[in-house]
Amino acid sequence: MQLRSHVITDPLFDRTIMLLVGGTPADVRAFLEMRHGRDYSLANKDNECDDDKDDYNDGAEFHINGPDNLETYYVWVKDPTPGLLHHEVFHLAHDVLHVAGVTFTDESEEAFAYWSEHVYAQMFALLFDVTPAAVQ
Repeated sequence: MQLRSHVITDPLFDRTIMLLVGGTPADVRAFLEMRHGRDYSLANKDNECDDDKDDYNDGAEFHINGPDNLETYYVWVKDPTPGLLHHEVFHLAHDVLHVAGVTFTDESEEAFAYWSEHVYAQMFALLFDVTPAAVQ
């Protein structure tokens, strides 16, 4: 399946999130180079992610730091399934909220749950041709 991209809205933290579907890790790297140039570097919530590894066989979540701390977040799923999508959105929620300064605790757990529900519904709707309201 050829690599496709979709932009997802994040009204809470005003982050750019791109859902990448299909392709291979090499296709994802080519897409990122086209968008960000040759000198991009991947990060996750711990600011470490190895772009040279091909062990992201089915999916991955990461972000690319931009000027003025304007990160672009990515979720890539090779062959989308509801479970794989949920798995990657879980990583995405921790990454976005961590960068925004929200630590996962008993007190912040609902923020993670509601944020990930919103983003998951948008991505699921795009991938499986339903309305976001039907997912929630």
